Amino acid sequence: MSALQSWEEKARQKQTALHDLIPQEWKLSESILNNPPKNLTIVPSQCGILSTLDLEITEIDNIEALAQQIAQGKYSAIQVTQAFCKRAAIAHQLVNCLAEICFLHAFERAHYLDNYYQSTGGKTLGPLHG
Repeated sequence: MSALQSWEEKARQKQTALHDLIPQEWKLSESILNNPPKNLTIVPSQCGILSTLDLEITEIDNIEALAQQIAQGKYSAIQVTQAFCKRAAIAHQLVNCLAEICFLHAFERAHYLDNYYQSTGGKTLGPLHG
């Protein structure tokens, strides 16, 4: 029985560590967490965490179209990263889907990509820029 408790404690510690990596402003309300809708796909658009721009970006279902919009300067790497990180944080709080949270690293990379884009006069750094 003690091995099971050890496993449970490790799992609880990992869940707490992941939860602590989600910024406070991206955390779902207790009312949503305690009484989630049967259709969880409506939460991102109704929870108030995602802006209109975040929803617009994360609802683009064609990665090539999104990459083209980044290359054209419609969206910055920071905007795209923030939108998808917020959406991932929402999903994780609902279904515990992330094994690791690397939001800070993602923002560092996005900042680098935006600087590259600006310093090269609008050139992207490969097909997955942003």
